[in-house]
Order: sequence, then C-alpha cells, then structure tokens
Amino acid sequence: MVVEKLILYDERGLPVKKSDKEETFDNLNSRIDNDKEEIIDELDYQGIVIDEKYFSKYDDGNDIVSIFGKEALEEIQNVISEVTGLAFVTVDYRGEPLTEMTHFTRFCRRVREDPSRNLKCKLSDASGAIRAAVTKKTSHYFCPCGLLEVAIPIVVNGRFLGGFIGGQVRCIDAPKNVDYITENDTSSINRKDEEWLEIKEYGYKEFEAISKLVELIVGQLTKQQIITSHYNKKNIRKIQSLKKKINTLEFENKILNDKLDEFNRNFNDSYRKSVFGLLSNLSIIEGATNTNEVLRLYYKYLENHYKFTNVNSLEFILEQTKILLDIAKYGCNNEVSYSINYGNIDIKSTDMLSGFIQTYTLAIIFFEDKIVDEPINIDIAIALNDGLVEVKIKNNGSGLPYSTLYKKYKQQEDIDKIFDNYNIINDINYLERKVKSVGNKECYIEELCEEDNYRCVTLRYLLVDRKDK
Repeated sequence: MVVEKLILYDERGLPVKKSDKEETFDNLNSRIDNDKEEIIDELDYQGIVIDEKYFSKYDDGNDIVSIFGKEALEEIQNVISEVTGLAFVTVDYRGEPLTEMTHFTRFCRRVREDPSRNLKCKLSDASGAIRAAVTKKTSHYFCPCGLLEVAIPIVVNGRFLGGFIGGQVRCIDAPKNVDYITENDTSSINRKDEEWLEIKEYGYKEFEAISKLVELIVGQLTKQQIITSHYNKKNIRKIQSLKKKINTLEFENKILNDKLDEFNRNFNDSYRKSVFGLLSNLSIIEGATNTNEVLRLYYKYLENHYKFTNVNSLEFILEQTKILLDIAKYGCNNEVSYSINYGNIDIKSTDMLSGFIQTYTLAIIFFEDKIVDEPINIDIAIALNDGLVEVKIKNNGSGLPYSTLYKKYKQQEDIDKIFDNYNIINDINYLERKVKSVGNKECYIEELCEEDNYRCVTLRYLLVDRKDK
C-alpha cells in the first residue's frame, strides 16, 4: 500500500494547516526511528513503553505479533471488547491489520468491503497510531465516517511497532480538539440507516474512561509478554550454549573411547599374559624367586584394572596400595611392613583419597629407605564421621618434612634423573593445591613430625553427597 500524504482534518472535515504533519507516510515513521530518543524523552508518555533493559542485540526483530502471538492478541481483543463494548483491531505502523477484527459493527464491516473506503480506514488507523506515538499520548480522533476511535501506540525499545485501535462509537459531545486525521467521508452516510443507528453512542468522558482502562490493561499485558519473552530468549540461548558444550564433550568422549578401543586392540591381553608367563617361568628356571614374585605382583596390579568393575571403589584402591607396598619390599634396602585399617566404612567419593594414599606411601619408600638403616613401618588408617573422611599415614624414619627430604636428596648425584621419571614432590604439591581449591576449612592436608622420628600426614575432606544437618 502506497500513501501519498498524511493531512489532519478538523471536526467540520476541513484540512488543518500544519505543515509539519504533512509528511509522507514512510518518512514520518522513519523520522520516529531516527529521532526516537528525542521523541521518547520530550514529554511524559501515556502510551506503552517497555524498559530497554529487557532488550539486547538479539531483540531487534520484535514486532507486535512476535511479542504476543496472533491467537493471544485476538483473545485479548475479544475479552476487552466483551467488557467495554468497543470494537478492536491491532495494526502495524502502516495501518495494516495484524489480527481479525473484533466486535466490529455491521456498518464498519460493510465500509471496509469497499476497496477505496477500506484504504481510508487503514490510513485512519495508521495515522491515529502514529500521531499517538509522536505526541506520546493515547489518541482520540474521528474516523472518516465520523465515528469516535482511540489509538493506543506500542513503542518497544524506542521503535514504534503499531497500536491497538478501538472504538467505532457515535459521540456528540467530543471536544473541538478531537478532529478528523484523514479525509472526512461523512457526506455519503445515511444517518437514518439501520446499520448506523445500531452503533452504540457514548458520552466523551465515558469513552475516555474506558480508553484509559484499556490502555492500562494492554500496557500491563504488553510489558508482561515482553519480559517473559526476554527471559525465554535468554534461557533458550543458555540451553543452546549448554547443548554446544554437551556436544563438544560427547565428541571429546568419543575420541577418548576410540583411543581406548585402539589401545585395547593393540594391547593384546593374551599376548600380555603369555609374556608375563614366559618371564615368570624363566625366573623360576634361573632360580630368581624374587623376580618371579615381583612379576606376579605386577601382573596382578595390571589385571585388577580389568577385574574390578569399579576402579573408584575403596576396595580397589586399597588392594592396589597393598600390591605396590609388597613390590616395594623387594626393592628396598630395609625391611618394609605395613598395616591398613578402615573397618566397614563405605566411601564412594575416592578420587582425592586414591591419589593421597599412593603418593605418600611411595614417598615414604623412596625417601626413608635411603636415609635410615632400620625397618620401615607404615600405618594407614581411614575413618568416616558424619560425612567427613579422615586418612592418616604414619611412619617411622627420619622424622623430617618431605620438603626438607627433597632438598636433601636434590643435592645427591643423578637425583634429577630419578625425578625425571617420577617427581614425588610435584605430586605432593598437586594434592595440596587440589585440597585447597575445595575452599573449605574442613578440607586440608596436615603434616606433623612427631617425637622419636615419626611423621604423620593427615588428609581430611568432605564427601560430595554429605547432607549437612
């Protein structure tokens, strides 16, 4: 639809000489877009304006239908029409209807069936909404047929989107400032016609009061829909972001599973068993009983990774720790003995516990065996009390802190070569950082050097599934 001019008319149907209003239809809406900040801030606005905090770069495409939905708009129109008795239609900024006409009179429906008069009706609707946006007030005006109407503009994020047009009532006491904003077409109307006479007649104050009520209802509904839409879009974007992360993790997991499958294919279990069997037989033939026992223990250590269904269980961790200590006996200068006490406790969250026990027991073997000349005894005790896990590893020997032992052994020749293969201090530092990262004063690692050259290292941490009282 192309409209040449917007011209205001007074109640007599004569053009109002306001050159600043004689603008092309598209240029007027363009001016509203370009000068929206000046327009919105100039006066106290009585129409529907939505706070910009509910908008972002993602919301530029908003229109009235996308805010409400066509069915919801028509339902709102129906309810308001039933309560007020006014006809309603929602139009875009060009005056094009966005919804079905609600409660329209027979007279108006017939007029709009005439293409030429329908064009004037659309222009009247658009002009009323645009004038309301420019003046920042709900606009009352006469349509080309002389019926009183109201235009409630909707301005969202500074953009004029259209408005709710209602009315189609006869009114004989309207003030003189309520004018025709499009060409007067009243001369062709038969005021004794049945369709004209069945149109309701309102006093202007009554119509104005109804208009304010409708403006309040529509304004609140619009704001509610805008805010709901805003948070829905935020949630959708968050869900999309999480889906991307999930897809990335699933892809990475697939890569790891593929690598594991490839490793399992290359690491032939039957061949591994046959090699260990061969080495064990050779050690027996050669009389190397200690070698045979170490091979047996190490084979058991590897086999446990396949044997245990849950490698994070406390049973698995302690079984592997026992094997490592039994192997260590054959590589130490001193006799090694140990005890592990944990009762009947069941701990499911064992990630921190696993690293702690194996790291510190191996640290005892590595450091103490090189500095003391006496049997080494290691006592490991695990307790669980109200969701708090406590692990104590106590041993005899030098009684020195591990940091001191590291500095002492760092001075020895070729110690760097040993630490290149297995840096115990790095593992200890990693565990301490991991515990501190929990950010809870009940979680810590404590190292105490006691009398008689005993050292006790304690780990305390909260179970993830503990329910605080």
